[in-house]
Amino acid sequence: MDQLSAREKARQAALSRSKATKQGPGKAEAQQGRPNPQGNQLTFFGEDTAGWKISPTKVMLICLFYIGAVVVLHIFAKVKSGGSSAASEPKPEM
Repeated sequence: MDQLSAREKARQAALSRSKATKQGPGKAEAQQGRPNPQGNQLTFFGEDTAGWKISPTKVMLICLFYIGAVVVLHIFAKVKSGGSSAASEPKPEM
């Protein structure tokens, strides 16, 4: 009679489970709900898409220029109005 001990059976079962997991992810894990696993966001934002091609550095510089222009315009408005709002109010005569 060729019977295996409980320890041998457990070892063989563990080996078969480890071989199954080393083969790679299953079909459900590979696709993760996407119909085409090769189509990702990198292909959407690739060079073949239509629209403006602006680097992140240029966007940052444009934003800084816009912020600087707003600050300068606020300074000009403050200088033109005469400094404080109290100075522009007429003083009552006595």
